[in-house]
Amino acid sequence: MKAAKPNAGLAIAVKKLRKRGTQGHDEWLNETRILGRLNHPHLVELIGYCSKDKHRILVYEYMTKGSLEAHLFKGKAQNCKHHASNFGICCSDRTNIENFNAKLSDFGLAKFGPIDNTPLSTRILGTRGYIAPEYIATGHLTLKTDVYSFGVVLLEILSGIQAVKSNEVAGMWARPYLCNKLELHHLIDKKLRKSIRMEEAQEFAEIVLKCISLNPKSRPTMTEIVADLEKLRLNMCSGNRNSRKR
Repeated sequence: MKAAKPNAGLAIAVKKLRKRGTQGHDEWLNETRILGRLNHPHLVELIGYCSKDKHRILVYEYMTKGSLEAHLFKGKAQNCKHHASNFGICCSDRTNIENFNAKLSDFGLAKFGPIDNTPLSTRILGTRGYIAPEYIATGHLTLKTDVYSFGVVLLEILSGIQAVKSNEVAGMWARPYLCNKLELHHLIDKKLRKSIRMEEAQEFAEIVLKCISLNPKSRPTMTEIVADLEKLRLNMCSGNRNSRKR
């Protein structure tokens, strides 16, 4: 690639592996392998990488809107859509935003897994609180493990606060609100209350509860979750149009 003129080149994000960081060479190599094999509109593009001596560098497309976490906990809530695929990838770690389209990144701890939910044994990796309880207990990783993690993110989108408190199971504090229609309004992010009807919030809460079920077999598939979220989105759009007509 030729050097660009000032203000005329491609904006990029550069991640350099810390010598004393939590991620090592294996995680760095894993990320290059996974993102090098995948091309999807909801994955952050890996533009290039560098490995020389002890230096490990990854070059990504630049996400102009920042991370989902920053929007949730620093003033703005943002919808996030996860697209199911014909292969399994478990334990991706972060969601970034470009033009308000969610993209996954940080695949250093990710694993290619089976598409039939067969357990994959591995050492326990990932951010505590977002990890499914059965994975912590057994070290068995399945697609339903990621469903749980996604449910935690959905809970954070609904509430506008971090779902993980101390060392407890994520979302345990929120379950009484999610299960009780009369108490649910206490959980909803104040910034969302004026733009979401209670029946819509209840539908969203039901999706969250299914995802963070302590029983993996009770959790829906990502395909089912996407279908439910898409149905809810269409209902919300229809409701907004009817409100404007009145």
